Amino acid sequence: MGIISEIAGIEEQSFNDPWSEKSLEETFKHDHNHLIAVFDDGTTVDDYVFQGNEKLAGYLIYSEVAGEAELLRIAVDETMRHRGFGGKLMEHFISELEFMNAEKVTLEVRKGNSAAIGLYTIYGFEQIAVRKDYYMDPDEDAVIMQRPIAKNDDEIGRFSE
Repeated sequence: MGIISEIAGIEEQSFNDPWSEKSLEETFKHDHNHLIAVFDDGTTVDDYVFQGNEKLAGYLIYSEVAGEAELLRIAVDETMRHRGFGGKLMEHFISELEFMNAEKVTLEVRKGNSAAIGLYTIYGFEQIAVRKDYYMDPDEDAVIMQRPIAKNDDEIGRFSE
């Protein structure tokens, strides 16, 4: 099974609107879209080519264009949640954006997804807007969150604070 199939399986577990394998394949045809994968041993890699020996624990998909990034998807296999894999993905993600010299990153999340909002807040995201009735099935507002990306060591807020 390839990484796209693994991701699609976690999508099915995690979202009311899961991306299909075809949608995922289309996403990764564009150079501005990126993947970060975390495996059951805690290692994280970016833009990974699946070898088949590892057990995918979770993934993060983002786009980056002209210094602005958007976190598109993040999910952890339901059997591996509450083990810190989401945090590992976020730490790798923020490090990648710092390396790319991105200026900021934005995301949207269901207003009722308190676990995700809590994770994003730990990593320095703040609410900047609300999109009324953005999500369907069930209808729900989207919270728009954003975080600046540090340009030097003096500006970097440590994740564990």
